[in-house]
Amino acid sequence: MWITKYLFLGDFFIRLNQLNISKQRIDKILLDMTKTLSRFKGKIQLWVYRIESGKIAAFLASNAFADEVEIDLRCIRQICLENLTASLRPG
Repeated sequence: MWITKYLFLGDFFIRLNQLNISKQRIDKILLDMTKTLSRFKGKIQLWVYRIESGKIAAFLASNAFADEVEIDLRCIRQICLENLTASLRPG
């Protein structure tokens, strides 16, 4: 379902934008940026774990859509998992 992909991407890009903004502070040094990226990767792994457990609350638009429309949560979970696990692969 295309709207599910759109909502997930919207949620995910909000998180990426927050990460990007945090990296642009003037007082940031390379070590801080490396730690920030490592923590973000940890968040992605946590999201994967939660989604596998059936919890999509971290993705607000997707969660709200699932609440409003009677949709099979397996569809949303599958789209989230496919994209999140792809973002964890090297390269």
